Amino acid sequence: MSINRKLLLDRLNSARSGLAIREITEQTGSFIFMGDRLVTFNDEVYVSVPLLSGIKAVVAHKQLYELLRKTSGIDIELWLDGSYLVVKSNTDMTARVGITEDILLPIDMIPAVEDDLWDKLDEGITEKYVYCLQTVSKNMSKPALCTIHWKENVLESTDNYQITRCTTNTYLQDGVDVMLPSNSVSELVKHDPAFYQIADGWVHFKTLDSTIFSCRTFDGSFPDTSKALELRSNIPIKFSPRLPKILERAITLADKDSVGDYRVKVTIENDRLTVHSGQDFRQFEESCGITCHHHEKFEFTINPQFFIKMLKAGANAGLIENHGKMYLRFERDGVTRLMVLSKVASGDE
Repeated sequence: MSINRKLLLDRLNSARSGLAIREITEQTGSFIFMGDRLVTFNDEVYVSVPLLSGIKAVVAHKQLYELLRKTSGIDIELWLDGSYLVVKSNTDMTARVGITEDILLPIDMIPAVEDDLWDKLDEGITEKYVYCLQTVSKNMSKPALCTIHWKENVLESTDNYQITRCTTNTYLQDGVDVMLPSNSVSELVKHDPAFYQIADGWVHFKTLDSTIFSCRTFDGSFPDTSKALELRSNIPIKFSPRLPKILERAITLADKDSVGDYRVKVTIENDRLTVHSGQDFRQFEESCGITCHHHEKFEFTINPQFFIKMLKAGANAGLIENHGKMYLRFERDGVTRLMVLSKVASGDE
């Protein structure tokens, strides 16, 4: 079977979202060729991409993917020869990769996709998933906080220090809510899904190129964030027009968190805002004015790209003082972010 090399690599790359980082269970680190589709499954995420290969076999992903990445030429010939997948390029390269014929993974346990039951997703929902990923917890001892909660037309997440809530134009049915594990959503957003359907313990997503991304949902209860989000700004705040450029410069030396998001620290004191990023041999610090009419020193950590987006969109921002705690609230275009601020004693920074 002849396949365009770039198309094949694109399909393999899409399917990698369903591979296990560590192959504890056999075949969770393999590509499964199913004749007209390519499948991966790591027990939490199942990915199925269209690929007309005519081949039915299980192939270890590292060997095949790295081989094709380092292969030149326009087209690739694929065929089975005994216990091998033969890969031949039009530059006269021929290679053989070992295969397994039997599929050992329990992919039959995944609820079937109903072709006539797809519902359309809001075009801007991927960006809102990204916003929610910024405030999920990394503490696996509290698994409910490691999810994004989807109910009616609301997406929300919290790590008990920050809350993100986003409204969308996509509505779940009354009485239906799902909790999507953040690790799964981190892969989902790479695909920019356009359609979805709810299944028993799973949510299926589909892209415009017919890639199907299915993720297992978390069975539990999400904390009620509504009371915290009822807190309204009672101290006006006005950021300097210089701040977006400062944040852009800070990104160049900023650290990333465990999921690859940039993080910067911001301190505010006496109408002065300072952005800090990096550490040790690479450090950034720059200040600008701010109007907030509050003289205590406090700090917070934030994704600078989100901060820039809110500033450029003209988000409503304000401080909240409530029962001895300080909060910062952003709100714009259906996106709300509430953050607990840490007070800093003089000289403690």
